[in-house]
Amino acid sequence: MDHGFGDRPANTSTMTDLPALATTLLANCRTVRFPRYEPVWNVLDDDDLAPDARHRCIGHALRCEELLVRCHRFNLRQRLIEAGHHQFLDLVEAGSAGGWHLHIFCANDAAIALLISITDCMVSPGDPVRFDPNAFVERRLERLKKSGRLNRRHSWGEDDSA
Repeated sequence: MDHGFGDRPANTSTMTDLPALATTLLANCRTVRFPRYEPVWNVLDDDDLAPDARHRCIGHALRCEELLVRCHRFNLRQRLIEAGHHQFLDLVEAGSAGGWHLHIFCANDAAIALLISITDCMVSPGDPVRFDPNAFVERRLERLKKSGRLNRRHSWGEDDSA
């Protein structure tokens, strides 16, 4: 049996049953909502802003928000990993009404409880807008299996590609 931290064995028996693992991950999906960061959008309130400058400002604001969300994502992932929760998948998507959504698919309930406690953002049951969560989880699990990382202690999050 593979071992987790210290003398605690890691339960990897269920990780070989991909359909069961996928069901668990989908049931344990949570969405962290990051609101729109208004200060980067305030420049657009200037009525004298030229159209080309406005276009550039929109691009800068979007990149700024994405950078902030990715920093939050990194922090949440690191905190989960430091607490021993290595088996989770995540995906960032733009929110439909502004802001951003971080979807986290956890392999166990304890990771969900920790996730809720380590962020000030709203956390709710999974609510994907522009992607199929079933296809996402299936694709990522297959990739982890092919790479030999499915049953390893290392974080699944090392593969950032969706």
